[in-house]
Amino acid sequence: MNIVYDTEKLLSLLKDFHLVTKVRVGVYDCNYREILAWPERHSGFCKIIRSDERCLERCFESDIKAFKHADAIKDVYIYQCHAGLTEAVAPIRSDEKTIGYMMFGQMRNEADGGKQWERLSDYFASMNIDAGYLEPAFFKLQCAGKEKIEAYSRILQACALSAWVSGYIWMKRDELPEKLDSFISLPLDSDLSLDNISKRLGVGKTTLCNCAKEYFGMSVGKLIRKKRMEKAKELLKQTALPVSTIAEQVGINDYNYFTKLFRSYTGKTPTDYRKRYSGQGHAG
Repeated sequence: MNIVYDTEKLLSLLKDFHLVTKVRVGVYDCNYREILAWPERHSGFCKIIRSDERCLERCFESDIKAFKHADAIKDVYIYQCHAGLTEAVAPIRSDEKTIGYMMFGQMRNEADGGKQWERLSDYFASMNIDAGYLEPAFFKLQCAGKEKIEAYSRILQACALSAWVSGYIWMKRDELPEKLDSFISLPLDSDLSLDNISKRLGVGKTTLCNCAKEYFGMSVGKLIRKKRMEKAKELLKQTALPVSTIAEQVGINDYNYFTKLFRSYTGKTPTDYRKRYSGQGHAG
């Protein structure tokens, strides 16, 4: 996907979130890479644990798992990272498609008291991390209870929606889907083989097939059949042309095959469709 970010406006939105919540928040792309965040630097605690290669890998694994879950449920997801800190992810969605994410973290659990640090110190004992530096950094993290965390997550979700609705992040429409749609629309009786379309548009057949699947939700062949049937419906309603002529005009020279295809698409034969809808001015 070709995603465009208005980094200036997004950064302003992140700063507003941080001003209210005092927690770090960021925008991530569909490959789970951080685009920008505020504050720019991670907390002292995260900076320390990320200095260890094994911890850094676990941070990434924890985040990616959360991104995927938020995408699956299409909603904000509150969770605990591998270090036991509270974070939340909200998908940024466009036309039923996730085009990015917003995430905040990391917060201590208010109800857990000192027990959380005891578990963490045991967890990091086998790693190359100095607990003497880590402990004070841990207790500098914001501490929050369930009610506050849920409130922050709702604000995060609102920000994710605002980022899309306000045009701070958008999906740039590729030229190929438009070219494909235009090429197979008219004339429908031309050579619409995959080889010819690929050659005329100057792209590989695999790229063409992937484009049709991603943007139209169907194969190139099904997209062409849909265009032909929609045009046939239009001609049957608006003209008195013989069915055989209409079949030829939409690129199907076999009358019997056209009739079979049309019936499977509409549930009616071309003749029955014309009788029912001709002159009524509505779709079948």
